[in-house]
Amino acid sequence: MEGIQSAFFLALMWRFFITHLASAQGQVGFISLDCGMPSNESSYTEYSTSLIYSSDADFIRTGKRGRIKNDEIEYLKPYRNLRYFPEGSRNCYNLTVVPGVTYLIRAVFAYGNYDGLKTMPKFDLHIGPNLWTTIDFEDQLSDISKITMQEGIVEEIIHMSKSNYLDICLVTTGTTTPFISGLELRPLREDSYTTESGSLKLLFRQRFISDFDEFDLQIRYPYDVHDRNWYTEVEVGSDWTQINTTLNVSSSDPFEMPQRLFSKAVTPKNSSKPIKMSWLLRKPYHQVDAYLHFADIQALQPNDTRIFDVICNNHTFYTEYRPLEFMVETVPLKSINMCEDRICALDLALIKAKSSTLPPLLNVVEAFGVLQLPNLETDENDVYVILNVIIDNYKLCMAVIAIKKIQATYRLHKINWQGDPCSPVLYKWDGLNCSNANLSTSPRIISLDLSTSGLNGTISPDITNLSQLQKLDLSTNNLTGGVPEFFSSMKALNVIDLSYNNLSGSVPQAIRNMEKKGLKLIVEGNPNLCLSSCGTNGKRKRKVYVIIFVSIASIGIIAAVVVLLMIISINKKKTPLKALRPPIVAKKRSFTFGNVKEMTNNFARVVGEGGFGIVYHGYLNQEEQVAAKVLSQSSAQGYEQFKAEVTVPEVELLIRVHHVNLVSLVGYCDEGDHLVLIYEYMHNEDLRKLLSGECASPPLSWENRLRIAAETAQGSLLIA
Repeated sequence: MEGIQSAFFLALMWRFFITHLASAQGQVGFISLDCGMPSNESSYTEYSTSLIYSSDADFIRTGKRGRIKNDEIEYLKPYRNLRYFPEGSRNCYNLTVVPGVTYLIRAVFAYGNYDGLKTMPKFDLHIGPNLWTTIDFEDQLSDISKITMQEGIVEEIIHMSKSNYLDICLVTTGTTTPFISGLELRPLREDSYTTESGSLKLLFRQRFISDFDEFDLQIRYPYDVHDRNWYTEVEVGSDWTQINTTLNVSSSDPFEMPQRLFSKAVTPKNSSKPIKMSWLLRKPYHQVDAYLHFADIQALQPNDTRIFDVICNNHTFYTEYRPLEFMVETVPLKSINMCEDRICALDLALIKAKSSTLPPLLNVVEAFGVLQLPNLETDENDVYVILNVIIDNYKLCMAVIAIKKIQATYRLHKINWQGDPCSPVLYKWDGLNCSNANLSTSPRIISLDLSTSGLNGTISPDITNLSQLQKLDLSTNNLTGGVPEFFSSMKALNVIDLSYNNLSGSVPQAIRNMEKKGLKLIVEGNPNLCLSSCGTNGKRKRKVYVIIFVSIASIGIIAAVVVLLMIISINKKKTPLKALRPPIVAKKRSFTFGNVKEMTNNFARVVGEGGFGIVYHGYLNQEEQVAAKVLSQSSAQGYEQFKAEVTVPEVELLIRVHHVNLVSLVGYCDEGDHLVLIYEYMHNEDLRKLLSGECASPPLSWENRLRIAAETAQGSLLIA
């Protein structure tokens, strides 16, 4: 089989003399990628085949460009560039295909010492979520499914995609770097290469002659309309003899075989002998499909007959088969059993029938290992959504489905967001959880975490296509707009985290109803977002007093206990601490939300955070420093108490109360669902830090600590 192994790159060294060029119209559905070709270069026509090649830049987002350095081999132009992948464990080409159409897919790997390391690269090649083959330059001769010579490997597979996208992935498995030189797709007729299950991995594709013809070493496009590579096995000096014809050999079967293949054939020199061929495979294939393409190209005399049995691996597939005269006919040998006694071999015998006057004849043979693909692709509706989230200056070459639409919408760039989102589990995308329990159905995305991903714009409605989504985390981004009502249509959702974005408006009532049924909605950190309808006129009772009461009551209880202990243990009179400064007197007690935004410079500086909300630093009349406490929309209990118990007159009363031991309330904002209390600013930070020693000031003595407790209690009694 040495001729098979060397044929491909020998053919690359020869320039074919082609008398006619095929037009571009003959390449409908073809994808011919010169991998690593600069994106700013125009497509070109490879003159020996008339195939039009273009850059792969629109089909993949990762990898670096390289070029072969080995000048000893004259590679065809499409295989002189390459793309290599030093980063990421899985890097994938994403190709547009037609669902239900069978494709011949060819991947070419010409190393050419592009990296100057003279290494033997080894890595895996995946088709979708499944292993296609292992590319191993150190073990090139492990089986004849790799057409190799020195530094090149070619892999072919016949595969039908169930969706309108196809991922071809290079997967790092060791210390060497994956790379690829060319990637080619060719549509085939659906009634040609068929299997009950799985795809067909090419083992060999050969024609047989006994006279050397250097110009027929390789036949492909335009002679073969499907651009199959036919390699010639030359058996010079063997027990075969060659027959030739210049007559037309027609072909009407679905395989659409090139006529040029059938200008020659071989038969035994001894007409009573059979034709026997054997192919030894060191890699196990439990099932092989072979296709014998026959045409009797010898004009038979009236009494001549050519009849023979077709036997493969000791199984008779056809008895008394008669090839058609000057007409191509394909004879399939399906489900050939392999690997008996640990030896994987394909043994073919064409044995002359007793009633035949002529010996058997052999034209063309091709064989495939049946490759089962157990890993199901993620449900295509989920895939379409996510694709639209991720593109970073990446021209999408297909209209695939859900997760990939989210990828494009938000222009995310995650290096492992390539290939199938859920399968195989080892290469699952970051931020996703999938349902993989049932291996008979496609995985579904049940959790999506895009927190801290730099998302901008509004929340994409494509998320609704993730119909099985249970948890969605979009927190800590820059999302704007409102909380979309379409979340209410996602019945599986039980957690939505939208915290710390720039969302505004009201939370739709339909979402609030979902909360009552168990949905956990997290929206804190969105200061312009209302938990209910913004701007509605409702009863507002005692809105501000609850914040003050809860804060002071807790201090008062603690202080009362401390005062009790102080009265027992201390008998001398305590003088109060001096007031740090007089209280701010504001001309205006009630402020609009716009006033609050202006005095806090649009909430630019956070000085604290408590159970009721975040405290922002600000300036009143551009002079006096204040602290604005904004009620958090996620504090539902405090919000309801705020609305139910506090009235504006009580707030006015509290504003007029001043005590040396109380922080003065300067004013308030009560506008729609925006509820803000404005206090005088504490320059020396809060009491907790002073007592705990967190401040830079010297620690308080116990005498001062007791004095603070006593005077805090006095302030509490004043409020009460």
